[in-house]
Amino acid sequence: MVCATCALPLLAGARFCAGCGTAAPAPCTSCSGVLPPGARFCPACGREVGAPTTPAVGAGTTAPVAQRRVVSVLFCDLVGFTGLAARRDPEEVRELLTAYFDRARQIVARYGGTIEKFIGDAVMAVWGVPTAHEDDAERSVRAGLDLVDAVARLGEDLDAPALASRVGIVTDEVAVTVGAVGQGMVAGDPVNVAARVQAAATPGSVWCDHATARLVASIFDVRDRGEHDLKGKTEPVRLHVVAGASPTTTTGLDRSDVPLVGRGRDLALLQQLFHAAEEERRPRMAVVAGTAGIGKSRLARELEAYVEGLPHAVLWHSGRCVSYGDGVAFSALSATVRVRAGIPDDAEPAEARERLHAVLCDVVQDVAERRWMEAHLLRLLGLAPEGEELVDVGRDDRFAAWSLWFERISERHQAPVVWIVEDAHHADAGFLDFVGHLVSRGRFPGFVVVLARPELLDGRPRLATSGRTAVLNLERMTPEQLRSLLDELVDGLPDAVAELLVRRSEGLPLFAVETVRALHDQDLLEPTGQPQRPPLRWRPTVDPAAVESMRAPTSLQLLVASRLDLLTAAPRRVVDAAAVLGQTFTVAGLCALTGADPHEVEAQVADLCTRELFVRVTDRLSADHGRIAFVQPTVRTVAYEGQARRDRAHLHLAAVNHLEGLPGARGELGAVIVQHLHDAYTLLPAADPRRGALGERLVAWLATAMAHAAEMGAAQEVLHLGDQLLARADGLTTAAVRARIAMAEAATDLAHLDVVVDVLEPVLAEPAPVTATPDDRARAAALASRAHGLRGDVAAQGAALRSFTGPDGLEGVGPGAAAILCMQAMQWHETCADWSSALVWRDLMSTHAERSGQPPVVAVTLSAAAQSVSLRGQHLMARELRRLAVDYARSHLLTAQLTHSLLVALAFGIADDVQQAVAIGEEAVATATRAGNRPLLEQIVSNQVLALRLAGRWTELDALAGSHPDLEDHVADMMARVQRALAAETRGRPAEALAHLDAPVREGLDGYDRLWLDAIHALRCHLEGDHAEALDRAERLCGLALHHCGLVDDYPHHLTMVAPWFLAAGEHDRLRALLAPTLHETGLTPLLQAQALWLRAALEDADPSSVVEDQAVDALFEQAVEALEAVGAATDLARAEAARRARAARRRPSVP
Repeated sequence: MVCATCALPLLAGARFCAGCGTAAPAPCTSCSGVLPPGARFCPACGREVGAPTTPAVGAGTTAPVAQRRVVSVLFCDLVGFTGLAARRDPEEVRELLTAYFDRARQIVARYGGTIEKFIGDAVMAVWGVPTAHEDDAERSVRAGLDLVDAVARLGEDLDAPALASRVGIVTDEVAVTVGAVGQGMVAGDPVNVAARVQAAATPGSVWCDHATARLVASIFDVRDRGEHDLKGKTEPVRLHVVAGASPTTTTGLDRSDVPLVGRGRDLALLQQLFHAAEEERRPRMAVVAGTAGIGKSRLARELEAYVEGLPHAVLWHSGRCVSYGDGVAFSALSATVRVRAGIPDDAEPAEARERLHAVLCDVVQDVAERRWMEAHLLRLLGLAPEGEELVDVGRDDRFAAWSLWFERISERHQAPVVWIVEDAHHADAGFLDFVGHLVSRGRFPGFVVVLARPELLDGRPRLATSGRTAVLNLERMTPEQLRSLLDELVDGLPDAVAELLVRRSEGLPLFAVETVRALHDQDLLEPTGQPQRPPLRWRPTVDPAAVESMRAPTSLQLLVASRLDLLTAAPRRVVDAAAVLGQTFTVAGLCALTGADPHEVEAQVADLCTRELFVRVTDRLSADHGRIAFVQPTVRTVAYEGQARRDRAHLHLAAVNHLEGLPGARGELGAVIVQHLHDAYTLLPAADPRRGALGERLVAWLATAMAHAAEMGAAQEVLHLGDQLLARADGLTTAAVRARIAMAEAATDLAHLDVVVDVLEPVLAEPAPVTATPDDRARAAALASRAHGLRGDVAAQGAALRSFTGPDGLEGVGPGAAAILCMQAMQWHETCADWSSALVWRDLMSTHAERSGQPPVVAVTLSAAAQSVSLRGQHLMARELRRLAVDYARSHLLTAQLTHSLLVALAFGIADDVQQAVAIGEEAVATATRAGNRPLLEQIVSNQVLALRLAGRWTELDALAGSHPDLEDHVADMMARVQRALAAETRGRPAEALAHLDAPVREGLDGYDRLWLDAIHALRCHLEGDHAEALDRAERLCGLALHHCGLVDDYPHHLTMVAPWFLAAGEHDRLRALLAPTLHETGLTPLLQAQALWLRAALEDADPSSVVEDQAVDALFEQAVEALEAVGAATDLARAEAARRARAARRRPSVP
């Protein structure tokens, strides 16, 4: 191509003619082809010259997208050039400018920058567009220093010592037109400010703004030059001068190539814990905690390799807690079940149910147990048949069934189970409760390895306190270990480069590995091809100084961003779509979001796997088997946040459309769909007309996700989803009413009683909201009443039920909801000692429960009726009702209801037969332990300790109490401590008895809850020898117990504890007054009747003023011994026999 003015051939890439200085013709803006002089259309592509360029979307091309990026903008201007040009020949001036521009291009390109434009003798360059680097600010400063030096040398070469340059650099956010080349790439105030900073700089120097100075201060000698008033800026701008620079130096690498370095002891501990679980045939858990990039997943892969090398079979499972929003509460569990059952992700529901049934038939022989497990596993997988009424049976049953799944597959294959749980710091509280339940209650050889960041233990400290849990806190690697890791990866790595990488990795092995991959991407490394050597080696032709242009990352995130910017348009579209889908994804999902052909997507995925951005999950026992995953979550985060908000919103909506068509959409995928809809709604501009319909769609899916979370027992997730729904709902809609009730049920499970009351207030408002059905209002009233009762607010407890206590109060209410409401009304009237009204509500409760036909409702009301009749002292009826409640719950495999029924049978059965109650308690402890119901377990333990003390079974008492030393239920804890203290006193250990009472107790209790607190205070006074105070407290205690319990429940236990104190103190009249209620009442329980007989016999024997004849006293002792022996009260029997022997010894004639 020749100059149009002088016909001299134009040099390649020249912007001006070297002969006359005429500007060279611009290339085609579409194809960059050569345009002949005067051409109206490009001869290469046919585009009109000067027409705007708009690349077509598709075929591997993307339209330019406006983004916001943080870039570094450099302005360089010559100083003294005007006077020089006036004194020299124009051709010399042109040669000087050409040399200057060429040198500027070279320097800017050397440091990875882009020339934006030339303006006269000024140069504008930018870093961060189109490719970002983690050290763009540093690169721009180095380029500025080199430009200043280059201009100075150029002046010396041309005998122009006055020639100099000055540079201004600004780092800030600008608008970027992605895809544009040359002028128009960036726009915004930082461009103008950079020019102003350059103008303020002194000749031969590099000045920068404060943001740039802060980024490079650790590398360069940066000096403050104070505040300057710059044109166009309303406030002064602080500027800095860069006085000098410190010299610095700054993958075909497969995961299997990365060695395990510095983790030998951690691996050995995992191996020991695994084998301990095998030997004990009970689960153990290891929590591997550490920051991102510390090597948790690498350690798990090494454990897997060890297990694979064992001579016997091991059932390996792995699952990931979804990091996408709150995600799916039990995804890490459901995925393991799917893998073990051979259920593909795209399986139709019918096929999935068949596969699960086939596996259960193989591993579970008992038909009833198999049906029970299958129902809960189908719910876990979101595969419950459509139209089936889903009755919430509580999380105890779910946990028990899921735990039994692991136990049965272990038994069937005669092999231990290993379960790796990754990203557990994203786990839902309900899922962590299940993991804890599995480890503490399981009865099979299992090893659970939880991989998490430290925040998991910060939020769940009790996870680390279990005796069957070990915590491995992975520490950062030492510089020596990191250097060893680099030597294992790269052969011949120069020391200067290795030291730099070690320093920048900051003890995180992933940083070092990702840096090596980046070096390989830049062709600084090459494969060795030798199995005995490290997988990569330093290229012999590469100068170590070349690493300066790709400094080691200051953070992994910036390194990943620099690697992603190396991708071309097609693979980057795939990465962006994958980032929206989540940490793991499928080809089908990528196709749905990109609109590309599956073969094209497969090819791009293969390329991205080669680049070590993606990885295929090939482990057949992994929960993600057959899927594709980001190598690290950080890669996904960087790819996601780098996209424009509108682009992300569109991809989220495409993801929703894709997920809605999958089989598990209304099950475990519901929460994922909700998160996609929420993100799309948030990302769209406020004026976007689609937000209205999108909000309604989000509310509908929130309701669906809440229902599934409630079914899975994920109470925290229910509350979180409910908050979102209420924020989006337009007032108290039907969906909002149902959401509030579901939130109240979840808050009840979590004992957040204030939340229950607050969330239900709009539903219970008067007049009744038109969107709330009678069933809704009845359920809400029952929940609110229970919450008020547990808070001790009796008035509010009754007020919550007031709307339903009238003649037509239950009109329109379904039988299931009516039964539960009647139960609450019955219990409120019992609290108020209004027994006749309670009887009416008990009858209504039973009627509605039977009409409901729902086994859980029937079971819970049977147990409530048994407790009610027991409190009324109707012993025969109560005993039969308790037996019926237990049998019914057991026959229907209702673990939660069975646990409660057994508790009632234990607590009130003690009064009939102590030894039989102990047997019931053993079953109750086992059932509650299997179900993982800690609140009920603690109440059972306290009652069982009481039964064991009465039975005199000290070894069993010590074992049970020792395994539950600190109970969270304060009433149960005080009750258990009193029983342990009495047991120690009975065995002649007063110091030990006092020690059991030394733990802090909760003061300020009222009503029934105060009984055991007063018992502790009275017993402590007795043991410390303050007998007067002990007796005074004992009288108040018995009076309070009689008021709240009558002659049943806890009253007999308090009476028989303190009565011997009055005998020992000779306070016969006071004891006679205490025993008075038992002397004139009929219908005493067998235990109280027997205890009253021996206490009366002992009183008449000890009281010198007694008018009872000796023969009658002997008869009382005889009756008492027979009665105590009949009820199995061995401890009281021993005391009665001792008293009788002492009486006989006193009456025996003395031998002279």
